[in-house]
Amino acid sequence: MMGVKVKRGADGVFECRLYLGRSIDGKAIRPYKRFPNAATEEEAQALAETWAAYVTADGTVRSARLTDLLEDYVQLRERNGASPNSIKSYRLFCRYVARYLKTANARDLGVMDFNRFEQRLLMAKDEGGQGLCRNSVINVHNFLRGAYNHFVDAGICDANPLVYVAKPSPERHEASALTEWDFEGFNEKLEGALSKEIKTKADYRAAVYAFASWLSLVTGASTLSAPCLTSTSAATSLRARARSLIAATSPKAASAATSRLRKTISRSLMPSRSFRAPLWGVWAQIAHW
Repeated sequence: MMGVKVKRGADGVFECRLYLGRSIDGKAIRPYKRFPNAATEEEAQALAETWAAYVTADGTVRSARLTDLLEDYVQLRERNGASPNSIKSYRLFCRYVARYLKTANARDLGVMDFNRFEQRLLMAKDEGGQGLCRNSVINVHNFLRGAYNHFVDAGICDANPLVYVAKPSPERHEASALTEWDFEGFNEKLEGALSKEIKTKADYRAAVYAFASWLSLVTGASTLSAPCLTSTSAATSLRARARSLIAATSPKAASAATSRLRKTISRSLMPSRSFRAPLWGVWAQIAHW
């Protein structure tokens, strides 16, 4: 076990400080403990050794604090080939743990502690929570459950409390389809969005999104005899090409993307003459911008 030595503080109370290396951000890990009930140095030393064994899980790890264990776990996952995006998410989850569970020892936390933690993540920010959606909290839950499985396998913890924590129900977003009664109203709104003058990049972005929506709404006639009210692979392709205009970072790139999209549209069959006006109107504005 890591050595620990007590000494008297300025007020005469025995105290000690452990050095447990450095965290991932380079800060020294130096937990501190005072023993005001120790009458002699020998008694304080015995208490200090018991405390050090508790803090380091009897010497199994450098620190049994949950935040420190999670840092080591994330580093392990990174070395074992987890994707950069996964590692980025894991480190974000670790910050949530540090914010709400602070310096808690991993072996002390139980089911109710993690129930409260996950409820805190779901609470709105103005109520003192993190304001996460249920699906995000499920991701945090699964990360911690996997981490605790590792801690149990390593002999750091005796059990995994996350097994018994009731995680939120997943949010499922149902796709909705327009009916023929919705078509005219939706088309009118898109015409309004497309008729605005483009002066700024924000106007340009809004026009391209409206343009892409309009294409999705009406260009299904290339495969059907009537206006298509649901998404098709052709409409999806056109939407993707329209969105590529937003990524253009120079007039030359924008001109090239515009030319490619215009050729695609020219090959598409418009459902009726009445729907062509807003298309070419916004086309002229985007090309001019």
